[in-house]
Amino acid sequence: MGWFWGSSSPKGTDNPSNPLSHLDPALRDFLLKESPLKPSSPPPLQPSDGPTPTPAAPETPSPTQNPRTANSPYGDRYADIWAQYTPQGFTQASKSSQEQLADILQAYKYRKSLIARAALENCVGEQSALHECYRHGGFAQKARGCGVEKGQLQDCYTTQTKFLQAMGYMSDFARSAEVDERIQMHADKLYQEQVRQDELAEEEKRAERTARERKRKS
Repeated sequence: MGWFWGSSSPKGTDNPSNPLSHLDPALRDFLLKESPLKPSSPPPLQPSDGPTPTPAAPETPSPTQNPRTANSPYGDRYADIWAQYTPQGFTQASKSSQEQLADILQAYKYRKSLIARAALENCVGEQSALHECYRHGGFAQKARGCGVEKGQLQDCYTTQTKFLQAMGYMSDFARSAEVDERIQMHADKLYQEQVRQDELAEEEKRAERTARERKRKS
């Protein structure tokens, strides 16, 4: 059994530039699927049949030149604005593997909290029913601790969370917020359809029990 922080892959297959290379394969696949932040990896080298040309030496910026404006066509004309800008690649390149892994875990936890909040928003009806039971419920309801309403809320929250995860809710922070809103509404629609199907199935069971009782009495 592999450990989370152990190396269960064959020797020599670990990529030091990949912050997830030392994790258990199951945990690594889970984070790659669930976290909206993916590890940055260099592009693979393409094999070439011809002779490899010698790359030209890059121009070294002067000591007084800002490295962020080295490739800018405006030079240092807008140096004060460029000083406040940090490209994403520049930031990722300056981070170690442990820092990138921490960012991935933080993004996963943040997405998990957003999914939980969206699921609770979709279960607002069940929450209202539970609060109403606590405040104005009958004696029988309060004697049972509003167990029926609690079960409905728990079932709604669990099912909505699974739907949101399966449909990729908040799995990409770069896309439009409208996409995630549609996913949230579709998850609620699927749950409401499931509730209606369960109610129909329960009604059919009650009808069958009633029919059997009538036959037994007759």
